[in-house]
Order: sequence, then structure tokens, then C-alpha cells
Amino acid sequence: MTTPYYSPSGRFSPTLIPRLAVTSGLLILMAWLYAYSSVQLHIVIRVLASLLFAVMMTGAGVFLCKKACVRNPALAVCLALVLTLCAWYFHWVIWVSLSAPVAGASGDAWTSAAHYLPAPATVFAAATAPYRLSGMLIAGAVAEFILFVVIPVLLTYKAAREPFCETSKVWAVEEKLVGRFGAIGAEDTAQFIRALEADPDAFMDLLPPYSAASSHYTSLVLYLAPSGKDAWLTIRTEKVKFVDGKPNNTWKDTVKYVRISPATAQKARNASEEYDWEFPPLPV
Repeated sequence: MTTPYYSPSGRFSPTLIPRLAVTSGLLILMAWLYAYSSVQLHIVIRVLASLLFAVMMTGAGVFLCKKACVRNPALAVCLALVLTLCAWYFHWVIWVSLSAPVAGASGDAWTSAAHYLPAPATVFAAATAPYRLSGMLIAGAVAEFILFVVIPVLLTYKAAREPFCETSKVWAVEEKLVGRFGAIGAEDTAQFIRALEADPDAFMDLLPPYSAASSHYTSLVLYLAPSGKDAWLTIRTEKVKFVDGKPNNTWKDTVKYVRISPATAQKARNASEEYDWEFPPLPV
């Protein structure tokens, strides 16, 4: 059964293996720096190092997906889990090696690390020894797990799900159009999706006109292959809330990555560029 929606092919580039090796080496280095700063440096440096480590962990998976053209979400999740869990564990190995070096290691953290690396139970016991098994310790571990593992895995999965042009072998480029359309009511969403699936190229005729009387509106996001051979569309329902007098937008995807013709995508772009969009102030 054919579907109008984009579906990842499951493929990836052969460059994944060397890129994985390089990325793993960089994460190991960053894990060592984070562990060293946690033991030896000022608290401000520790916080900065932890944030940098989190950014590196997140960027590693996304980098692999984009550069190695990984169009397999399951593989992307596995790669991100292996990278983040191993780097996080290695950080604790180095941390324990610096805090409680093995007898006879003569202050050599790498010798101690070689001793601790194959013994996760010993690492856990040594890492938690200075603290009571309290709610604060558990909360800290959960926070690190979310920051260093969960968020990177979710963002890597999202990266692997984005549209990819199999003809030109490049990722589609995201472009949000400036135009607004009327919000699709919750009771009309199912009917709208059925009509869109029947004829995706008619999406502009299906959308209601924009109304400034509502804080909800519909926006369009195009995903265009640089070759001009493929195009996809995401339709969002956006809501504007005013916080301290400043607009704060939140959105939810109504339809995501529906395939449209490049000609229709260009028509939508032209309409968005040529029309003089003047939006009255939204209601507070």
C-alpha cells in the first residue's frame, strides 16, 4: 500500500564506520575532560564542562546521522545509545580513577582506568561511596541520564526521521514559509487529513483563510531536495501566548512529511514571497 508520507529507506552511507570511530574518540576525550574538571577544577568550570559534554553527546548522534546519511531510525537510536552510554560510563571510570586511584598506580589515572573499566560494579560502588544513597543522589543520576542519554537519543532519532532525497543522496532543506492560514479545528482535523492524503498537492485550497481574531493559526514548513526533484510538507498548528507582553509561540504538527510535487512546493514558495503579508496584532 502506497502512502503519501515520507518513509525512511533504512539505508546509510559506508562512511558511517570511520565517522563512528572518530566520533567515539572525541567523546572519550570529552568524557576524560569532564571527569577531570569534576575532580580537579572549580565548580564553575565543572558546570561549563557538563554542559559542553551534553552538547557533545547530543551532537555526536546527530552528526553521524547527517554526515553518514543514516535513514534508519532504529539504527540511529542504537548508535546514540551505544555512544552516550559508553561515554557516560567512561566518564565515571575516569572520575573514579582520579578520586580513588588503584594502589600502586602511582597517580597514573590511565592505569587506574584500565583496572576499573571492565568492572562496572566496582565503578558504581566507588562512585557512590562518598555519598549516602539519598534522594539527591538519585535525582542527580536521573538528571544526568536525561541530559546525557535521553535527550541525545531523541534528537538523533528525530534527525534520522527527516526527509532525505534518495535520488540526489542529500538531506532535504527545511524552509518555513512566512504565510499564515486559519487554524484547523479539532473536529475538522480528521476530515482535513483524509482530503490531504487524497490529493496532497491541493493543500493550499484545503486550508481555511487566516483570521486575526484567533490566537491559533496554521503555518507551513517545506522540506526541499537541493536537486529540485523531491519535496515534502509539514503543516503545523501554532498558538501564540503573551508572556509579560511578549509573544510566545508553541506548535503541534498536524501533518508531518507529506510528499508533494516540487512544482506545488515552488508555487507555495512564490505565493509566500510575493504576497504582502501584514498580520494584525494577535489577541492577548
